[in-house]
Amino acid sequence: MKLRKTNIMKIPRIVFIGLFLFIYLSNSLSVYAWGSEGNSDTSQQKGVQLSGKIISEEGDPIAGATIKIKGNTFVVKVNEEGGFKLDLPSENETIIVSASGYFGREMIVGGENPKPIDIILKKDVNRLGDRNEIYNLFGSRRKDLVTGAYSQIYGDQVENYGVTNNELRLTGLLSGLFVMQGNGEPGDEGSSMLIRGRRTFRGNSPIILVDGFERSMSLLDPNEIEAVTVLKDAAATARYGLRGSNGIIQVTTKRGKEGKVKVAANIRGGLKKPTTEPKILDSYDYAMLYNEAQLNDNPNATPRYSETYLKKYMNARNGIIEDPNDIYLYPNINWYKEFTNDNTWQQRYSVSLSGGNDFARFFVSGGYLSNSGMYTTDKNANTYSTNSNQDLMTIRSNVDIHVNKRFSISLDINGRQEQRRWTGARGSAADIFRALINTPPNAFPVFQKDVDSATGMQMLGGTKDYTNNPYGLLNRKGYSLSLTRAMAASLKMDYELDFVTKGLFVHGELAFDSEYLMYTNRNKNFSVWGVDVDANGKPKYEEGSKSYYIKTGSDTQMSPGGEYPSTSRKMNYRLGLNYSRVFGDHHILAEALFNQREISQDIGDLPRIYRGGDGQISYQYKNKYLADFSMSVMGSEQFLKNDRFGVFPALSLGWVVTQESFLKNNPVLSFLKIRGSVGETGWDDIGGYFLWYQKFSNQSGSTAFGQTAISVDGIQEQAFALDNVTWEKDLKYNIGLDARFFRDRITLTADVFKETNRDIMRAPELPYSMGIRFPDFPIGKVENKGLEISLSYNDRIGNVKYGISGMVTYATNKILEMGEAQKLYPYQMVTGHQLENRFGYIALGLFKSEEEIANSPVQTFTTLVKPGDIKYKDVNNDGFIDSYDQVYLGGGPEPNFQGGVQLNLEWKGFD
Repeated sequence: MKLRKTNIMKIPRIVFIGLFLFIYLSNSLSVYAWGSEGNSDTSQQKGVQLSGKIISEEGDPIAGATIKIKGNTFVVKVNEEGGFKLDLPSENETIIVSASGYFGREMIVGGENPKPIDIILKKDVNRLGDRNEIYNLFGSRRKDLVTGAYSQIYGDQVENYGVTNNELRLTGLLSGLFVMQGNGEPGDEGSSMLIRGRRTFRGNSPIILVDGFERSMSLLDPNEIEAVTVLKDAAATARYGLRGSNGIIQVTTKRGKEGKVKVAANIRGGLKKPTTEPKILDSYDYAMLYNEAQLNDNPNATPRYSETYLKKYMNARNGIIEDPNDIYLYPNINWYKEFTNDNTWQQRYSVSLSGGNDFARFFVSGGYLSNSGMYTTDKNANTYSTNSNQDLMTIRSNVDIHVNKRFSISLDINGRQEQRRWTGARGSAADIFRALINTPPNAFPVFQKDVDSATGMQMLGGTKDYTNNPYGLLNRKGYSLSLTRAMAASLKMDYELDFVTKGLFVHGELAFDSEYLMYTNRNKNFSVWGVDVDANGKPKYEEGSKSYYIKTGSDTQMSPGGEYPSTSRKMNYRLGLNYSRVFGDHHILAEALFNQREISQDIGDLPRIYRGGDGQISYQYKNKYLADFSMSVMGSEQFLKNDRFGVFPALSLGWVVTQESFLKNNPVLSFLKIRGSVGETGWDDIGGYFLWYQKFSNQSGSTAFGQTAISVDGIQEQAFALDNVTWEKDLKYNIGLDARFFRDRITLTADVFKETNRDIMRAPELPYSMGIRFPDFPIGKVENKGLEISLSYNDRIGNVKYGISGMVTYATNKILEMGEAQKLYPYQMVTGHQLENRFGYIALGLFKSEEEIANSPVQTFTTLVKPGDIKYKDVNNDGFIDSYDQVYLGGGPEPNFQGGVQLNLEWKGFD
């Protein structure tokens, strides 16, 4: 569906025109504002070339070093031998040399015909690395100069973790990020993430970007990951417009570096084992406790299990078999142990090649993952596997080409093919584990000793109360498959417009994603057989008689159909201008982008489009005073024509205190920056599709008309159309500080945040007498606030580097408005409590006697109360325990607090 043309679409044009005027004026006024710039601009002068090597004090080349001219943003990276060539605009220039793990140098070089020089850098023995870049939405910025709230880790910090899902690899590593796991099936771990907790009644998951585009990170080969960055406050996410409120997780993949070709191969294997296992009673203990429970309910009851049962169960515990039939009539089976493995194997292989020169750089990688399930299946039962498993192949190619001095281009292509297998139908794991844990050990044997003449297979044990024989669930329910093939390509181009003004370039991006998914369902059912026994567990009928077994269920053929293919495609377009210029002590950065994102699929909804413009203007004075203003204008066809676009601004400020004269070269405080931000972000999860459009559907049932009483279907009105459907608007505040102590040995980052999210689409609580289903209205309002702290200590002793780091995140939310109807008792109102909340009864202990029961409020939800049952509090003091006594008990299963600790040790490259 095309976006309709509106006046607000002129805003991106206004942004571009304004940026051009800003650049023109700043360039024209530069001579007057910063007179030295007018004299030092030598872009039209004849330059000279400087060459040489950057080496350590020991004379070893420093391959990762960079060199640039002071006041110029263009950076030259040295080759593997530490060599470099640098064009100087004039005969005398100041250059800045830096390298990871070394102290930087600033020096004047040049001359009419400069000779090759060796630049020696001193090692900074107190630092483990100098990863100074923070990857933001559309580029990167020096960590010390960012004013927004970010957390970032690098690929080598997560790639060796023994889990296959990249989202779970982040657990406890990034402040502000909550990671939860809801499943354990291979490839279907059910991971979920929250950034700074919940803030809406609707979807709270963050946006995940891979190299700037919305893609899944869970299936990336960890060998491909350069860095993972969490963007948290408005300053970091406002430019993402309608989709920024829940925060953004950005994955940056590796790129080639100048130098010789490097080949890296990784082989990872591991054993998976459950962290906890259920402790299962055996048949004797189960029978004893069952009898005890019966007698507690009724002292005059006849116990379910006689002495014969108890004797046979004790024999089974001790491995004594008095009669061959005992293993069928008096089974003792730990179902969990019987059908799960103690350990299961996972393996991952990857290989990558990277390298390049000053013309082209490349990074190419491929990977394979095999992740097997923990079920114990019978490999001889079928010609196909019924165990859960995941097989994944990935491939990536990132290529960067400097076509000429001004024009550069990047082409990224990546793909994956994944196959997942489930036992029975997808999602059957819950049924299987329910059967493994809830089936009593004495309920039935795995197999009866006879063969079903109809199928030729051995009879499975089971009863009318317990039909889910675990062996049958794992081997006689068929299987399901999903096959995913996905390809993604992105093309990025930069063209310098330094002939217009220094520091200006045009930037364009085009990305295409395509995914094909086919789900195959091959299911069937099985029957179970039980023996009709008397009170002592002995068969009522002789073996061989038709009444000896009781059959439940039926055996069916495998379903012949069940293939459900679907495809989806995404297109992304970006075009804009970037400007970066240094005028003496002043550094100005500006960017304006037009962007559009289209999402389409073969089935379901019509194509969806996001369109708009965004930009940012940054100012830095002496790397001491920092200011950033960003804004996005974005719209979607899901909103009414007259209110289709939203404006999302953000302002952030920073003060690098250690740049002040009174703190410079402080031996204790190496670095201190105080920062703050305020801004508004959006979220477009409105809970429906084209809510502003009136919809009708076929009425369930029909009405008879005419003399011959012909049935005619009717049409019924669905929820009525809205004229105020809108996106959520989240006003965010953040105050933070970044500090380093004792020559950067200790690093501290702390943030305090508060968010108020309003206009959340939610249905009000209205009486059914209205006679219509009300849609959602923008009436919800939620407050979310909390704090984050991360602390690390890094040092080295000789060749040994070591470090410890930790982080804690706390976030809590409160419902301010949700359209809730007034309750009879105020303590039952949900408003004022957390989004994820639980209401229930207050337990006061257990009833100890019949007298205590008689003197207590009447429990209306049960007809029989006995000593040992739970005693509940009568909150409203009406003499009855009923729904009016339910109160707020606390939040849901998601945590408000999460933390983590990481230890690092490295010796001569081994870590």
